[in-house]
Amino acid sequence: MTDYSAVTAELKILSALDDEELEQYKILVENICSSVSAQLKSDSVENDSRVIHLAACKSYYQILLLNQSENLTSFKAGDITYSMSSATVDCAKVLYEQALGDCLELFKEEPKSDAFAFKAV
Repeated sequence: MTDYSAVTAELKILSALDDEELEQYKILVENICSSVSAQLKSDSVENDSRVIHLAACKSYYQILLLNQSENLTSFKAGDITYSMSSATVDCAKVLYEQALGDCLELFKEEPKSDAFAFKAV
């Protein structure tokens, strides 16, 4: 499995969460480490810096998604309007997608699908 302590060290940098705050997400981060490891071609790359970064980015993105409902995005009362941007979540998604792209060569090939799709009618 991808090294949990290395992932949490990287996650601290990305999220600015401290040890106590990260402890409540321990199961989530452990599951992401297991999930990422299971998709790798070889166990020898489990602790590659790109894999560590990917697991940390995915964990950060998942934590933000979990906490998004706690953040007020828009509120209006009469003439007063208060809004918050979801830019942090959007940026975390981009960061995760970039990290995923950096690791594509390390993943097992996806099984070919027997499905088809019409591109035009």
